[in-house]
Amino acid sequence: MLELVYRTYTDEQYAKGSPIKDLSLEIVDLLQRDLDKPFFIETYNKIKGSILQKRLDRKLKTKQLVATEEGLAMR
Repeated sequence: MLELVYRTYTDEQYAKGSPIKDLSLEIVDLLQRDLDKPFFIETYNKIKGSILQKRLDRKLKTKQLVATEEGLAMR
């Protein structure tokens, strides 16, 4: 659940003030307040790192595909 919340919380496709973004903020605040702090921080950071790595990998893969397609088109 926290992974989904983090994704909607940080996704730039959702405008500030959108119902999804607002709900995500509320859930993060609730979990942060009600869970054991060290547990929440550790779990949140693991999820954050995992998602950021997946996003970076996807960007690199897209760049490689574009470069490959452009390289083939130039021949």
